[in-house]
Amino acid sequence: MPREVRRQLSDDGGFTLVEQVVALMIAAIVFTAAAYALIGGLKQSSFAQQNQQSADMLNQAVEKARALSYDQLAMVPADLPTNDSLNTGTCNCYNPATGGKSGTGVESLALAAAGSLSPHVVTVVQNSVTYTLRQYVTLPADAIGAAYKRLTVVATWTSQGKPHTRTSSTLVAPTQRGLPLPDFKFTATSPVGQCANPSSTLVYSFLLKNNGARDAWAIQTTTSSASAPTWSYYLDVDADGVYTSGTDTSLGTDPASGLPYTGLLEPTTSARVLAVAPVPSSGSNPPPYTWNITFTATSVAQTSYAQSIATATAVQSGVCTSAPTPTSTATPTATPTPTPTATPTPTSTATVPPTQPAAPCAPFAGAPTASVGGGNLVGYTFHNGSVNTSNTTTQATMPINKSSAVSTTLWDYATDLSATTAGRYVLAPAGAGAPYVPDFRYTMPAASTLKGTATVTFFAAPASGLSTANPAFSVTVDHLNSAGTAVVSGDTDTATWPATTWGCTGFRAFTVGLSMGGSGWSIPANDVIRVTVKVTNSNPMVLGYDTTTFASGMVLPVKSGLG
Repeated sequence: MPREVRRQLSDDGGFTLVEQVVALMIAAIVFTAAAYALIGGLKQSSFAQQNQQSADMLNQAVEKARALSYDQLAMVPADLPTNDSLNTGTCNCYNPATGGKSGTGVESLALAAAGSLSPHVVTVVQNSVTYTLRQYVTLPADAIGAAYKRLTVVATWTSQGKPHTRTSSTLVAPTQRGLPLPDFKFTATSPVGQCANPSSTLVYSFLLKNNGARDAWAIQTTTSSASAPTWSYYLDVDADGVYTSGTDTSLGTDPASGLPYTGLLEPTTSARVLAVAPVPSSGSNPPPYTWNITFTATSVAQTSYAQSIATATAVQSGVCTSAPTPTSTATPTATPTPTPTATPTPTSTATVPPTQPAAPCAPFAGAPTASVGGGNLVGYTFHNGSVNTSNTTTQATMPINKSSAVSTTLWDYATDLSATTAGRYVLAPAGAGAPYVPDFRYTMPAASTLKGTATVTFFAAPASGLSTANPAFSVTVDHLNSAGTAVVSGDTDTATWPATTWGCTGFRAFTVGLSMGGSGWSIPANDVIRVTVKVTNSNPMVLGYDTTTFASGMVLPVKSGLG
């Protein structure tokens, strides 16, 4: 029986030992490389985490240091040797560029016994890693002498047997932190000393200028007087220093304090405030008496910041010719030294006074009186110039103010017309220019309304010295614009003195009354009230004024404003 023969195909064989060894070696190489890659990735991830942690620590340290005041941001000398291998106390210096104590860029340490940067070396453990934080405050050398400090924070740690360092540095200037401090100026725009009549309205005006951040200011008053007025507060909308009903609006109320306040003011803006109070009638509170009132503006944002202005008001029944001086306040404003007024050089250098006249005769009887309804009667004095110490030629214009005459000598005010006559010689008949028309002027310091009857009083004498002379003259009060030239239409009144026997060989007082019109005169600030005198017949006259003996002046009915 024949034997069956079976052929073996080539792909039916298994792996040989060599093949298996080679495969295992390739697998080992692949897995080893993968393991190394995995371990390296883990190391890099761990280091990245540590680096981020160190950055967070540096930021926290910087922010904590920046929260200190500028003076507190300093190192304590006794702390310098502690836990710090640098021992910067040996030189009180540090080099932020190199982290050492020498070399280019070394800076002096900012030291203070009460410094808050202590200890300056601390250790922090996070995720089983120990970090050392070192903090240094130095004083950079500035070419222009600017004041600032440099804060340098260094974080060091060891990872996988290797040291690592990360540094953060910042400059700190002495700036205000937190809410900005209120920066404002509270000033009076009306005189702080005033005189008032019973049944009038008292007005003080103020300017509050905001020089800082957005804020509002509450207004309140304190007084040392037995009785005090009730104040109402308004915004001076038309900025004229006078309360105008229907125009000036009431201040709002601060929700926190309940006090009147300005409302929010943006930086560099201002508010004009009027404090208005009625003066009681003489029946309910007989004068004279004085109100001493202090007005205070307090920041609403930070109530510890306030500025005060002291005022004084003299209430009297008679003509107001002067005002009291207020007492000092807790926050006084320095008073600038006034610039001395240049002494005018008289055209006549004679300093020997002329023969002085005898005491004045009795004034003319039946003199009119000034009157004002619900306002103040304000008195003024005629002067020959800013000073009165010599003879002068005829002056074109002369001042009026509220200061009383102080000279006891009646000088020759017109040496070019009469070289030996005491007083102001006035030529007749009436002509143009200073020899014929004495001209006195007053500049209104704030907007005012005149309503009622004004009076003008002069001491005068016939130039001839004869008691039988009968000079006649006119007195005019008018309103000029701020340039002092154009007469404002309608604001003019003239009173004439009838020719009559003088009845005296010397000076005597005469008074004329002038009406301010039914609706009154509205005088803006810096406009001018002018008083002129003219001889209207052929008898020259002499005026006496600007002395304690011959105190010529006028009284204006000030319905509102300062006068």
